[in-house]
Amino acid sequence: PTQAARYFSEHRSDLVNTDAIACADQDGSGPVRSLIMEKDLMYNNKHVVILGGGDVRTCEVDAAVKLGLQVSYLGDATLLSHYIGHPQVTLYDVDMTNTELCLAALKNATVQPDIDAVVSFTENGLLTASALAKKLRANANALFPVIHTKDKTRMRALLQQDALLALPFKHCNSVTDALEFFQQHQSAILKPVYGAGSIGVSKVTTEQDVIDYFQTAPSTAVLMEKFVEGEEYSVESLS
Repeated sequence: PTQAARYFSEHRSDLVNTDAIACADQDGSGPVRSLIMEKDLMYNNKHVVILGGGDVRTCEVDAAVKLGLQVSYLGDATLLSHYIGHPQVTLYDVDMTNTELCLAALKNATVQPDIDAVVSFTENGLLTASALAKKLRANANALFPVIHTKDKTRMRALLQQDALLALPFKHCNSVTDALEFFQQHQSAILKPVYGAGSIGVSKVTTEQDVIDYFQTAPSTAVLMEKFVEGEEYSVESLS
């Protein structure tokens, strides 16, 4: 809420519809996203594709509608059933993680206006949003940063180019791979290559810890990194 209020104060003159400030609720991330949506996409009749959301995230769809945007929603349409028949919103009940299915749904529409932007407000839709935008020549986050932020092995390899950020790591497809790395570095961090919310992240200090991790690992593709002692910092950003 504090970030939202500051942003609103700084950009009040740029906002065409201040009603979206009402979105300042739920998980605390909605208000900032909605206000940025107002500043950067404030053009009537523009067409935006939104992947995922629904439930507490309907705030983004509400804000887009208030701006006069045409919205195509890809995801669980039952979460937005109150928009059925709405003149500005088209719902596609489709697996948002499947780029080809999403693309087919959009192309099979009876009347399909040009698409200006593709966005996702959920982790599982980020890669699809970028891939769709590239195929449709629409605005979106570029594929390179999305691929590298979702694939932890790719990101770790990219960070190796900076001496300050370099860290011993290994992409492990089996417990044997992980044990070999552990024998070299002892204390280590294991995490799924693809994942979010710190799910499946674990520190291991013995070989038995490594074996136990792979017995219950949420994914067969695992990144193993040398554990580093020190203060931990978390940096949040909007882009």
